[in-house]
Amino acid sequence: MNSLLKKLEDNRTAILLAEIGAYLHLLGRFSEEFIKSQAKDATNTNSNFDYKNVCNVSSFFENTGLEVLLKSADWEPLINITLSGLNELSTNKVNNFCEFIEKHTWSDNPQGLLKILADAHGIASGVDKALAGRGHSGKQRKAYNFKATVFGYEKEIGLLKATDLDNVNKDYIKRVKEEFFKEIKRILDNILQNKSVSYENYTDFINTIKEYFSKTIGETRRSINEISLYDYAHTIASLTKSNLAKMILDGWYEPRGKSQWRILKINLSIIELLSKGLKIRDIFGYRQEIENVLDEIKKTLEFHYPLGNEIYRDSTGIYFSCPGIEDKDALKTEIISELKSLNQLDFSLQIEISDKSRSMVILASEREESLKEISYPHISFGNIKEESISSQKDGDKELCPVCRIRLKSLKIERCKKCEARYQERAHNWI
Repeated sequence: MNSLLKKLEDNRTAILLAEIGAYLHLLGRFSEEFIKSQAKDATNTNSNFDYKNVCNVSSFFENTGLEVLLKSADWEPLINITLSGLNELSTNKVNNFCEFIEKHTWSDNPQGLLKILADAHGIASGVDKALAGRGHSGKQRKAYNFKATVFGYEKEIGLLKATDLDNVNKDYIKRVKEEFFKEIKRILDNILQNKSVSYENYTDFINTIKEYFSKTIGETRRSINEISLYDYAHTIASLTKSNLAKMILDGWYEPRGKSQWRILKINLSIIELLSKGLKIRDIFGYRQEIENVLDEIKKTLEFHYPLGNEIYRDSTGIYFSCPGIEDKDALKTEIISELKSLNQLDFSLQIEISDKSRSMVILASEREESLKEISYPHISFGNIKEESISSQKDGDKELCPVCRIRLKSLKIERCKKCEARYQERAHNWI
């Protein structure tokens, strides 16, 4: 059966490479030159820096050779998708990762896959610009660029590591860039050699991007200079990934000004579940079990069936970017079926897909809606194999006081599953 999720699985390598390209398209912003070029007192030398042109500046890559790999034509058969109904992606192929860097805005006249990236970039950039104002509004001075917390407290930008307010440590910047580019090159070399993206390569790449892109800012203007380069790139990469997934499922459409996304919500009442614990080991055991399940869900939806990325997680559950597919009910049914085997918890997961939107700014309202809809207690997808309340009950058994689902002997404190979880925490502490 050629299900929706199976189509995504069959095109996994191309989807993940598009996501990788969407992260790499901002590589030129990982530099002192970019930050200074955005300053309100930038000199002509500073303002001439073009972060889209770094593939043609070998010195930018600190002699790591990464630019040679990014330019390699060997990426072409791996990046491009040749499915029926996706003629635009077949006729206007992307040759290498440098094209993601050079042609990711509509003014660059992007073609094929780069149109999907350009619309995602435009959405993220448009939201930021609306918050910061236009023109020179909020621009910092060249020698006084800071990164802010969400509470407005400003601190040094990690990439720059200033020795004083007017100077930066050039050796430190060079060393950090060299470390970063060498690691990216190692991962991409491995992908190219194997002609596919393994889960290890994928997680290594994402973790490396997160570690280094978090050292600098994607937006230098106040008051949104709390946005790290990773925050910015992650949003664009997630939108690109989900929109490409939609086109694989529904067919090609011109994305400019028309792209729409959904949010996939997987909810559970985490606080109420943790409150069931009798002792600290019960609580920590539940917490670890919850995190394990959510991490497995994340692996399934980001890698095995790459439809989007985790964009938020809290006590109400986990939220993913999701393709703006027309038949969301069919997709939801397949996701529920796929996640059943992953849920080893004592309750079910509430799974919903939002209406379509031009961005992810609907997250707050979707979370609020999920909070209202979460019901408790939950019963799992049939994973409870021990005696339950509805089972035969005799005089030497009672309801487990931890899970409040299974029966236990009067002689022991917990049912078998809760005791196993309790003991696992003890082993971890030891």
